[in-house]
Amino acid sequence: MSKHMTLSERKDIEISLKEGKSFKEIGRNLGKDCTTISKEVRYHLVERKNGAWGQSYNACTLRFGCKKSLLCNNQKCEAKKCNFCNICNNFCDSFNEEKCRKLDKPPYVCNGCDSLKKCTLRKKFYVAKDAQDEYEYVRSESRTGIAITEDGLNHLD
Repeated sequence: MSKHMTLSERKDIEISLKEGKSFKEIGRNLGKDCTTISKEVRYHLVERKNGAWGQSYNACTLRFGCKKSLLCNNQKCEAKKCNFCNICNNFCDSFNEEKCRKLDKPPYVCNGCDSLKKCTLRKKFYVAKDAQDEYEYVRSESRTGIAITEDGLNHLD
């Protein structure tokens, strides 16, 4: 059994999360502890600000009753009302971000969420390829030496 996760194991985690499996089930299938799976998912989250099907990203708590329009100052804005615009959140002084409470508890991601297709809030995903790329980058960085000249090293001594 390898100490480090492979891309194949990470893909299994991603698929299992989509299927709604618990960390315990995933760990059992991979021969890893459930806390290892939990840490893997939490350390390699990918955040996305994408909307629901046919709706743009809008995480404002006031988005359903909001009457504001064209805060983005784009006269060609096709949304007309800010609650349908994906950038008006950046300009609104009343903006208060609503965060999904499901992301505060396991599995901490939207991968297997039933509400994914209708949710306009900020989302978090576990993506195996991104997790593997991040792991390889950190591993590579940790194996490079420090960037210092001989004179700089002598100065520190």
